[in-house]
Amino acid sequence: MEEIKLTPHQRVAVQAATRWARDPGGALEMTLGGYAGTGKTTVLRFFRRYLSAAGIRIGVAAPTAKAVMELRRRGIPAATVHALLYNFVGTELDDDGNVELLFMLGTKANTELRVKLLVVDEASMVSKRMARDLRTKAEELGFRILWVGDHAQLKPIGEDPGIMLDPEIKLEQILRQQEGNPILQLAHEVREREPVDARLAQDGVLEFYTADTIDDIVEVAHDADAQVVICSTNATRVGVNSRWRIPFGSGPTLGDRVVCRGNRWDRDIVNGSQFEVTGVGRMHVLEGKGRSGKVNVKVVRLWLTDEDGRKWEDVPAALDGFNCEKHAGLDLPKEVVPLDFLPAITCHTAQGAEYERVLVVDRTDRRPDVHRWRYTAFTRASRYLAVCRLGSGF
Repeated sequence: MEEIKLTPHQRVAVQAATRWARDPGGALEMTLGGYAGTGKTTVLRFFRRYLSAAGIRIGVAAPTAKAVMELRRRGIPAATVHALLYNFVGTELDDDGNVELLFMLGTKANTELRVKLLVVDEASMVSKRMARDLRTKAEELGFRILWVGDHAQLKPIGEDPGIMLDPEIKLEQILRQQEGNPILQLAHEVREREPVDARLAQDGVLEFYTADTIDDIVEVAHDADAQVVICSTNATRVGVNSRWRIPFGSGPTLGDRVVCRGNRWDRDIVNGSQFEVTGVGRMHVLEGKGRSGKVNVKVVRLWLTDEDGRKWEDVPAALDGFNCEKHAGLDLPKEVVPLDFLPAITCHTAQGAEYERVLVVDRTDRRPDVHRWRYTAFTRASRYLAVCRLGSGF
């Protein structure tokens, strides 16, 4: 295999980060931002290699399981930040109605984080609380943090700690082998606040459609053989999934693809994780303890297989949670896993992941962060992107 070589811009980035990491008097943290197609992962690989050679123990983490999976697929061992820092204490709902487990910063990190430096990838997704907790543990345990992310992507849900607002090290030159990629060209044009340019269309790589109804979107998704349909609102997401499932009925069936819409760290099932339903068991009422006390929830028992072939057996999923804008069964027992149907997901759910074939439903003109939304959505596609505008076209 031909050895990967750094470009001049990548080499400058690696050298700057390495100098900081090897300086005993250096700052507690540093930020490295890179646009899609600039080779952030390559820079991270060389950075780890140089520090390991210097005897500096380095760890890599990310805020979501999907982001961790992407790192591992590229040969970089990683763990979720939650797995390193937090202890489970209960449940609550986020602003989108998704069920979230509550975790408390505890002593877990004292044994898990035996490193001198922690790289936190996909740092644009890090919440204000997570950033605060990581900094607290860094000061307590004596390690430093290198935040790595794409400074053009969507900001995190909730308060933004501003980590990637103005990175100290920036990768902004697109790699030569990526220069002719129409998906990246479109993504970087919208990042610069340019309108969507349908003239960039290229058969089999980047295609544009107009839809008047949800049924039209579903037809485009089938024609495009899309793995995911990225939507700007939960209402559109639910509409697409509902139409998609008309032939199959309302409940999950064998062969369905589902996505987790919350976190169940105790079962290693987290927000954004995707599965195929390989078995459907009995439906029953599960009695358990929720936030308000004893609750009864209708569940279906599912057998699941994820994208890496890992299997879960007898997983209780809330029936009322499928095809809901805000996850139903608002007070779920902690053992119930909040699942919903694919292929339609929101851009925040897709963030940190990559898919070969993507359909983006572009209905975002009124968003103040429309350029970030489009850029993040478009760069989820690695091989094929279809962009579908509702109503007026492009």
